[in-house]
Amino acid sequence: VNEGKLIMVATDGRRLAIKTIVLDEKNNIATSFIAPVKALNELVRILNDSEEKLQVTIGGGQVLFKSKAFSFFSRLIEGQFPPYENIIPEESNNKLNIEREKLLLSLKRAVILAQERETPKLVKIRTSDGKMIITANTQDLGQAYEEVEYKGEAVKELAIAFNARFLIDVLGTIQSTNISFEISDPVKPAVVRPSEQNGYLYVVMPIKTA
Repeated sequence: VNEGKLIMVATDGRRLAIKTIVLDEKNNIATSFIAPVKALNELVRILNDSEEKLQVTIGGGQVLFKSKAFSFFSRLIEGQFPPYENIIPEESNNKLNIEREKLLLSLKRAVILAQERETPKLVKIRTSDGKMIITANTQDLGQAYEEVEYKGEAVKELAIAFNARFLIDVLGTIQSTNISFEISDPVKPAVVRPSEQNGYLYVVMPIKTA
């Protein structure tokens, strides 16, 4: 919590998600804590899309989420969250505006043929003439080939590889009709964000290929 904003960050070392929410009541409080994902998933289940406001209290190694109907306690995780700000690319040479549903379905079809044992779920993406070309290949099984049109800035043709599951996860979570897919180099992180800016950002590391 800082400067009237609630900033939530999660990472597994290969991808990073950030959600920023502007608080209704701005204050000078600046604090941070690490909450267990299991506890937050349980809290989401209890809330069940409720629009009711929550009071959040932190202290004594615990966090309390309180509403009119319930009080939910969780122990906090000790330690410091890894520094993540430097992982986020400042600028990208290729900013592609893509229809989210088309890209999601193309990746789901392609990943069926991404079954190599050494690099499971590996898909290769290439930009060319306003099209994102997605391929996946497994020896003795076959090859997948998908094309998805995009709009936006593509300074140069670029080939990059990802674990398809990491992209499918974020595309299935975002509700926006279109997404901005930002890539600049085959070995640098890519950024996915809703075209309708809502404070959400997703960073994913590519897979190095020969």
